[in-house]
Amino acid sequence: MSREIHPSSAPQTTDSHEPETSNTSPFGRGLPLPKLQPPRTTDALYTVRPIDYNSRVQALGVLPVLGWRGGDRLRWQVKHNLIVVTRLDPDSRTPGDSAAITRVGHLRLPAQSRHAARLRIGDRVLLAAGLIPDVLIIWPMPILDDALLPHATDAATGRLV
Repeated sequence: MSREIHPSSAPQTTDSHEPETSNTSPFGRGLPLPKLQPPRTTDALYTVRPIDYNSRVQALGVLPVLGWRGGDRLRWQVKHNLIVVTRLDPDSRTPGDSAAITRVGHLRLPAQSRHAARLRIGDRVLLAAGLIPDVLIIWPMPILDDALLPHATDAATGRLV
């Protein structure tokens, strides 16, 4: 007895080099998933700290990002009400700058910089390290509010795309 093979019952082959995949799920193929963007990475580190009664800010958490340590001398500048802090060359003897990092990781805010940025004892500040290499930016809360308010308002009202 001979059997005839009909084209419709013949095994299907493809010339594609892609491996065949089988769906073993009893529920079928499922919903398509969106392609996700890789998470944004940053070397920046942020922390909010109060200015204590000795005009110090605890900065131990952000110092390693900058490579700074206790005893390092710092340069303080106030620009647009932000305090911009950079580390001085250890051999530099610039007048007016002092050893501003304590051995336990506190920053001693010079009174002149604190007053120029309109900061008082007890105020909280945002320390932003790593945004710019070797620079610490100290943000007073009112300046941070001004920077974030337009974006937050757009998000809250649905105007943010």
